[in-house]
Amino acid sequence: MKKNASTKKARSEALVERIKAKRGYLLPFHRLLAEHAPDTLEKYDEFYSQVWFERNVLDARVKELIAVGIHAAILEREGLEIHMKRAVKAGATEAEIIEAVTLAGIPAGMYTVLVGSQIWDRISREKGYSWEAKEERTP
Repeated sequence: MKKNASTKKARSEALVERIKAKRGYLLPFHRLLAEHAPDTLEKYDEFYSQVWFERNVLDARVKELIAVGIHAAILEREGLEIHMKRAVKAGATEAEIIEAVTLAGIPAGMYTVLVGSQIWDRISREKGYSWEAKEERTP
Protein backbone atom coordinates (compact mmCIF):
# COMPACT_ATOMS: atom_id res chain seq x y z
CA MET A 1 0.00 0.00 0.00
CA LYS A 2 2.84 2.40 0.87
CA LYS A 3 4.64 1.68 -2.40
CA ASN A 4 1.45 2.43 -4.36
CA ALA A 5 1.02 5.77 -2.54
CA SER A 6 4.64 6.78 -3.17
CA THR A 7 4.34 5.80 -6.85
CA LYS A 8 1.16 7.85 -7.17
CA LYS A 9 2.83 10.85 -5.47
CA ALA A 10 5.88 10.58 -7.75
CA ARG A 11 3.62 10.43 -10.81
CA SER A 12 1.67 13.49 -9.62
CA GLU A 13 4.86 15.46 -8.98
CA ALA A 14 6.29 14.53 -12.38
CA LEU A 15 3.06 15.52 -14.11
CA VAL A 16 2.96 18.91 -12.37
CA GLU A 17 6.62 19.57 -13.22
CA ARG A 18 6.06 18.64 -16.87
CA ILE A 19 3.09 21.02 -17.11
CA LYS A 20 4.99 23.83 -15.39
CA ALA A 21 8.00 23.37 -17.68
CA LYS A 22 5.78 23.40 -20.77
CA ARG A 23 3.59 26.39 -19.82
CA GLY A 24 5.78 28.38 -17.48
CA TYR A 25 3.14 28.45 -14.75
CA LEU A 26 0.82 26.25 -12.72
CA LEU A 27 -2.78 26.87 -11.77
CA PRO A 28 -4.37 25.51 -8.59
CA PHE A 29 -6.44 22.98 -10.52
CA HIS A 30 -3.27 21.46 -12.01
CA ARG A 31 -2.06 20.43 -8.55
CA LEU A 32 -5.51 19.32 -7.45
CA LEU A 33 -6.06 17.10 -10.48
CA ALA A 34 -2.49 15.78 -10.35
CA GLU A 35 -3.13 14.56 -6.83
CA HIS A 36 -6.70 13.29 -7.18
CA ALA A 37 -7.25 12.62 -10.89
CA PRO A 38 -3.90 12.35 -12.71
CA ASP A 39 -5.40 10.46 -15.66
CA THR A 40 -7.84 13.32 -16.23
CA LEU A 41 -5.06 15.90 -16.01
CA GLU A 42 -2.93 13.95 -18.49
CA LYS A 43 -5.79 13.82 -21.01
CA TYR A 44 -6.53 17.52 -20.48
CA ASP A 45 -2.85 18.38 -20.93
CA GLU A 46 -2.68 16.36 -24.16
CA PHE A 47 -5.67 18.27 -25.53
CA TYR A 48 -4.38 21.64 -24.29
CA SER A 49 -0.93 21.00 -25.76
CA GLN A 50 -2.33 20.00 -29.14
CA VAL A 51 -4.46 23.15 -29.34
CA TRP A 52 -1.95 25.65 -27.91
CA PHE A 53 1.49 24.43 -28.82
CA GLU A 54 1.08 22.77 -32.20
CA ARG A 55 0.86 25.06 -35.19
CA ASN A 56 -2.42 24.38 -36.87
CA VAL A 57 -3.88 27.37 -38.69
CA LEU A 58 -3.44 30.14 -36.10
CA ASP A 59 -0.02 31.24 -34.96
CA ALA A 60 0.85 31.74 -31.28
CA ARG A 61 0.28 35.51 -31.41
CA VAL A 62 -3.26 35.15 -32.71
CA LYS A 63 -4.07 32.33 -30.26
CA GLU A 64 -2.85 34.45 -27.35
CA LEU A 65 -4.85 37.49 -28.50
CA ILE A 66 -7.97 35.30 -28.67
CA ALA A 67 -7.22 34.03 -25.16
CA VAL A 68 -6.81 37.62 -23.96
CA GLY A 69 -10.27 38.45 -25.28
CA ILE A 70 -11.87 35.35 -23.79
CA HIS A 71 -10.27 35.80 -20.37
CA ALA A 72 -11.25 39.47 -20.39
CA ALA A 73 -14.84 38.56 -21.29
CA ILE A 74 -15.17 36.07 -18.43
CA LEU A 75 -13.26 38.40 -16.06
CA GLU A 76 -10.71 35.72 -15.21
CA ARG A 77 -7.90 37.98 -14.03
CA GLU A 78 -5.14 35.39 -13.53
CA GLY A 79 -5.63 33.91 -16.99
CA LEU A 80 -5.91 37.38 -18.50
CA GLU A 81 -2.56 38.39 -17.05
CA ILE A 82 -0.91 35.12 -18.14
CA HIS A 83 -2.19 35.46 -21.71
CA MET A 84 -1.37 39.16 -21.97
CA LYS A 85 2.24 38.36 -21.09
CA ARG A 86 2.29 35.39 -23.46
CA ALA A 87 0.80 37.55 -26.23
CA VAL A 88 3.66 40.04 -25.83
CA LYS A 89 6.20 37.19 -25.94
CA ALA A 90 4.51 35.93 -29.11
CA GLY A 91 4.92 39.34 -30.76
CA ALA A 92 1.60 41.08 -30.06
CA THR A 93 1.65 44.85 -29.84
CA GLU A 94 0.09 46.88 -27.07
CA ALA A 95 -2.53 48.12 -29.55
CA GLU A 96 -3.48 44.52 -30.43
CA ILE A 97 -3.86 43.58 -26.77
CA ILE A 98 -6.06 46.60 -26.07
CA GLU A 99 -8.14 45.86 -29.17
CA ALA A 100 -8.67 42.25 -28.04
CA VAL A 101 -9.86 43.48 -24.63
CA THR A 102 -12.08 46.13 -26.20
CA LEU A 103 -13.62 43.64 -28.63
CA ALA A 104 -14.40 41.36 -25.69
CA GLY A 105 -16.20 44.27 -24.06
CA ILE A 106 -18.81 44.41 -26.80
CA PRO A 107 -20.59 41.13 -25.94
CA ALA A 108 -19.39 40.98 -22.32
CA GLY A 109 -19.91 44.58 -21.23
CA MET A 110 -17.61 47.51 -20.69
CA TYR A 111 -16.59 46.31 -17.23
CA THR A 112 -14.49 43.83 -19.23
CA VAL A 113 -12.58 46.74 -20.76
CA LEU A 114 -12.09 48.32 -17.33
CA VAL A 115 -10.66 45.10 -15.84
CA GLY A 116 -8.50 44.39 -18.88
CA SER A 117 -7.17 47.95 -18.94
CA GLN A 118 -6.29 47.82 -15.24
CA ILE A 119 -4.36 44.58 -15.66
CA TRP A 120 -2.58 45.77 -18.81
CA ASP A 121 -1.71 49.08 -17.14
CA ARG A 122 -0.05 47.21 -14.26
CA ILE A 123 1.80 44.83 -16.62
CA SER A 124 2.94 47.66 -18.87
CA ARG A 125 4.28 49.67 -15.92
CA GLU A 126 6.11 46.58 -14.56
CA LYS A 127 7.65 45.79 -17.94
CA GLY A 128 8.23 49.38 -19.02
CA TYR A 129 5.81 49.30 -21.95
CA SER A 130 4.34 52.60 -23.05
CA TRP A 131 0.73 53.54 -23.63
CA GLU A 132 1.87 55.78 -26.45
CA ALA A 133 1.33 54.54 -29.97
CA LYS A 134 4.01 52.18 -31.15
CA GLU A 135 4.86 50.92 -34.57
CA GLU A 136 1.75 49.11 -35.77
CA ARG A 137 1.83 45.71 -37.40
CA THR A 138 0.80 45.90 -41.05
CA PRO A 139 -1.34 43.09 -42.46
